[in-house]
Amino acid sequence: MKLKFTYLIILFFSIGSMNAQVFWTEDFDGTACAAGSGCDPSIVSWTIVSQGGEGANANQWYVSDTESGVAPPGCGVGGTGDQTLHISNVSTSTTAVVLCPTGDCGANYDDATAAEITNTRIESPTINCTGESGIAVDFNYIENGDGANDDCSFWYYDGATWANIDAMAKTPTGTCDPQGQWTAIASINLPASADNNPNVKIGFLWVNNGDLTATDPAIAINDISLSSTVGIDQVEKDNLVTVFPNPTSGIFTIVNEKSFDKVQLVDISGKVVFENNIKTTKKTTINISEVSNGIYFLKVFGKDGVSIQKLTKE
Repeated sequence: MKLKFTYLIILFFSIGSMNAQVFWTEDFDGTACAAGSGCDPSIVSWTIVSQGGEGANANQWYVSDTESGVAPPGCGVGGTGDQTLHISNVSTSTTAVVLCPTGDCGANYDDATAAEITNTRIESPTINCTGESGIAVDFNYIENGDGANDDCSFWYYDGATWANIDAMAKTPTGTCDPQGQWTAIASINLPASADNNPNVKIGFLWVNNGDLTATDPAIAINDISLSSTVGIDQVEKDNLVTVFPNPTSGIFTIVNEKSFDKVQLVDISGKVVFENNIKTTKKTTINISEVSNGIYFLKVFGKDGVSIQKLTKE
């Protein structure tokens, strides 16, 4: 799903920081993949491009909920209906014979023989960054592998050339073994060549070397957003807002050093899904139990302006 917002969304990262406007998103849910079928990413207009040297049974990029999107720091699961982009084995691979004969076991890959050697990049559709500058990319992901032998990296296309701009750290496993713990990546800043560029693409390159050493999960990605700085500092130190818990299961508290006038919850398409005209001071409790799980923007209106921050409902 690609959305060009017609209104301004401002995220406040810290006191005195620049504000940012989200102008493009991808959640991989635009077209549903039939259960168990392991759909080609072309169903959401992403393109697989081999980088050469791959084996006959190279691992494959899929879009499905076999590896489901989970709000960080949740554990990897499947079958929730929240589709992700991920690498998995193919139906003819060594692993598939035992685990997943139809292919797409979620973010589980095969590295058993030279036939499974993989070197493939998944590329987004063209992203129009006209009018945008200071562009950053955010997304949630899980990743493991075998060091640099089996690994994912983040790539950027300026309309002429692809470049590797982030190695993407492995995500924690901990109590989430074997699929790992979903993690929100620290914002990746795109080069200045992305500014005002109508022909930007982003991509993810997965490699594995077929040496029989593999550690799942491979890579799964969800909830990508691109934002640009807008350079307007609207929040003063005496108008800070604190929200807890975040993520929330439905009930959370807002603490504001000034009075409230209104609270809104806005989804990533710009739709207001919750609104409460609150006339109180400093502290209030909100119940959004009826709202679907997902990532939202919480807008807190006060007499000194509007504070906007991400809120995750899970």
